[in-house]
Amino acid sequence: MTIRFAAMLLAVALPSLAVAGAETIRAAPVTAAPLAPAAPATPESETPDETTARLNATIQTKAAAAEARDRARDAAYAADVAAYEARKKAQAAEQDRLEAEYQARAAAEDAAYAQEIAAWKARVKACKAGDKTQCAQK
Repeated sequence: MTIRFAAMLLAVALPSLAVAGAETIRAAPVTAAPLAPAAPATPESETPDETTARLNATIQTKAAAAEARDRARDAAYAADVAAYEARKKAQAAEQDRLEAEYQARAAAEDAAYAQEIAAWKARVKACKAGDKTQCAQK
């Protein structure tokens, strides 16, 4: 059921359903809005060729505006993609920096550990050789 039909049905049916002595309910008149803007009025003196030329000019103007919008959207999209790629590149560089920092720290810790183990083994060897100052205290 369309809205227009429902409104007409209510306008006709509601007054007959009113209770005696009660205020009558009336539906507001329904006016349909145009679905599309009306075409501009053509002058009576306009020839078919002039009408065609005028309509073609209108179409070309609208097409040019649409193309300009498309170019603007394409440029905005390209800028967004470039910004995304730049952020991605910056994040990769930051990740590489953090990884290099971690590797350097890990290498320094490994070197310190190896140095401590070498010193411990030297103390154990000295202890076994009879230097009791190098032995662990009990």
